[in-house]
Amino acid sequence: MTESTGGGLGYALLHAAQAWRTEAAAVLKPHGLTVPQFLVVTALLRQVRHEWAPLSQTELATRLGMDANTTSQIVRGLERRGIVQRTTHPDD
Repeated sequence: MTESTGGGLGYALLHAAQAWRTEAAAVLKPHGLTVPQFLVVTALLRQVRHEWAPLSQTELATRLGMDANTTSQIVRGLERRGIVQRTTHPDD
């Protein structure tokens, strides 16, 4: 891409990410999920499907590039709704 496209590659990537987030939010809304909640659920599902070692909330946050406090709030909310179940991590 050249600069004539309105800002170059960085702009195009940012625009694509925003468009994806908007579309994903619209698709998830009827299911009562936000994009960050969906990302957490997807990461946990992937961990279970591959039978990887359990993730701590800190590891989950790092994997998703999220703040640890934000991840904790999301997981607590999903747990309250019965979407995920937390257990004590072996390293805690």
